[in-house]
Amino acid sequence: MTPQPPLFVESVNEALRAAVAAIGGAKAVGPLLWPHKPVDEAARALLDALNPERPHKLDPEQTLFLLRKAREAGFHVAMEFIAAEAGYTKPSPIEPLDELAQLQRDFIAAVKTQQQLVQKIERVSSPLRAA
Repeated sequence: MTPQPPLFVESVNEALRAAVAAIGGAKAVGPLLWPHKPVDEAARALLDALNPERPHKLDPEQTLFLLRKAREAGFHVAMEFIAAEAGYTKPSPIEPLDELAQLQRDFIAAVKTQQQLVQKIERVSSPLRAA
């Protein structure tokens, strides 16, 4: 059974702890962050990093990793908390198929731009070759 997401969180650490729970718990997530550590040690390191009383903290890339994994699990409380605390509106997750479609549109536009640049280069360089 998936844990019920909290309705309200009071700190970024609490939001990230809820994200870890939604992803599968510290024993599942810790080894993803520290694959070289034994499972129990990685889980403890993660819980310590999310404890404001402990000196060890997650680095920005690890925090982003947790946010991405939480998004994949359909858990958005942590991202919403961070956005609200930073003064942003509530974020909306991008569906992977929508993101893929946008990347394909961007790719097609980039190819078209590249073709236009090639044509301009040929136009500009042809008089130079004739000379």
